[in-house]
Amino acid sequence: MEISLKGMLAGLLLSSALGLGGTLVANAAGDEIVIGAPISLTGPLAGDGKEQKWAYEQAVADINKAGGIMVKAAGKKLPVRL
Repeated sequence: MEISLKGMLAGLLLSSALGLGGTLVANAAGDEIVIGAPISLTGPLAGDGKEQKWAYEQAVADINKAGGIMVKAAGKKLPVRL
């Protein structure tokens, strides 16, 4: 099964948004949104993990290039960091 880059990024952003649902409000006073994910960078699944890491980096770059993510509680767009 082949997944397009757009499909991968859409899934990544959706899963990140769902995972951050409660933390965005809790960290609204902060200056950035920090995202983390358990990915394999070594061992037999390292190939997939490196692709996932690349997708996260590309998504973060695209989001930050667009000005960040609007957080109502902060009243502004916040940049994203891995």
